[in-house]
Amino acid sequence: GYMVAAVGMGEPLALNGAAAHAFSHILYKGLLMMAMGSVIFMTGKRKMTELGGLHKSMPITFFCYIIGALSIAGFPLFSGFVSKSMIISAAGESHQSMVMMLLTVVSCGTFLYTGLKLPYFVFFGKDSHIAAADPPSNMRWGMGFAAALCFLIGIFPNLLYRALPFPTDYHPYTMAHVFSALQMLFLTALSFFFLKKLFKPRPFISIDLDWFYRKGAGIVLFIAKRPLALYEGLVTEAYKTVLIAPAKQIAEWSWKFDAYVVDGLVNATGLLTILESRVSEIFDVRVVDGVVNGLSTLLDAGSKKCRKWQTGLIQNYILAMVAGITMLAIFFVF
Repeated sequence: GYMVAAVGMGEPLALNGAAAHAFSHILYKGLLMMAMGSVIFMTGKRKMTELGGLHKSMPITFFCYIIGALSIAGFPLFSGFVSKSMIISAAGESHQSMVMMLLTVVSCGTFLYTGLKLPYFVFFGKDSHIAAADPPSNMRWGMGFAAALCFLIGIFPNLLYRALPFPTDYHPYTMAHVFSALQMLFLTALSFFFLKKLFKPRPFISIDLDWFYRKGAGIVLFIAKRPLALYEGLVTEAYKTVLIAPAKQIAEWSWKFDAYVVDGLVNATGLLTILESRVSEIFDVRVVDGVVNGLSTLLDAGSKKCRKWQTGLIQNYILAMVAGITMLAIFFVF
């Protein structure tokens, strides 16, 4: 959250704070997870109601966890302070008082749970009489190295500031920064010890974020099964009645029209075309060709008959001419 707020402000000091906090955040979050992982590994328990009094049997784990808790809370002399105070100061310099106040309150809330409630009821509180000890040396060395870095960066912040993207002359250990942080953390601690009975863990299944999407999924399923299903059924029936049924009827009518009317006309036209071609063929062969062939036959026969009249005798030709002239004279006279 701090890093997102810093990037949102966008000023060089805020971006430096985001980069510094990214590094310190990795350190103290890794340290806290290693410490609580050691508790789970060595005890086999993971609920605060099943733990308590482990500061005697797991002192190194307890010490490393406290360093991580003070770092995440932004306590002076630890890494979280030198990065969180830079982001809070950037909000103040940009006159975003609401953001500045919210970042401070969030830091107090983190200290209340991570730095007070969890270590108190795990390492102090009612003794659970669990036979436990600090984890193996490899785990202790890992926690010790991270704890040392958290403390080293808190004491010498310039080791971290020199690697930031923008040049900075920011000084976290001013009277205003230190006393404002100590005041808020002290009031948070005082409130916890006065109201610690309210924070006492109880053996019940706590609601986690999964509750929201599980219940939300139930609401979604109810809506899907009841109103949406009913709506879907009504829409489907209306769709079938208003669109599908008429469309099917129109398609059936179209098929019948195509099969009986269009295809019938096409087939009838084809049959008529075939019949016309046959009739034309018969007329051409029998009538046209018959007339032509008959005339040629008659002309051939006539020419053969007429050829007999050509005897080659002059007296025959004179006789024919006299007969012709006589017939013409008779025709014109009578």
